[in-house]
Amino acid sequence: MDNSLVIRTDRGDRAKAVFVLMGDATWPNCPTPDSEKKLNSGESAKICTAFLITRGEKAEAVELTQGCSGETLEWPVKS
Repeated sequence: MDNSLVIRTDRGDRAKAVFVLMGDATWPNCPTPDSEKKLNSGESAKICTAFLITRGEKAEAVELTQGCSGETLEWPVKS
């Protein structure tokens, strides 16, 4: 995963994904990652990515940046 996916909080902070370098970290309700899986156009897959945000803040949106000049896509987070 690259730095193009971030979580924006209700205070305007942005958090990048957490990378687990050693060990086998798991989270409840997350499928086991399949790094060999290939998706075709139109297919989807459930993945889990962990983000650390400051205590007291709430995730407001997921943002995806598409290159230097591309438009940033945004999806609201539903509580």
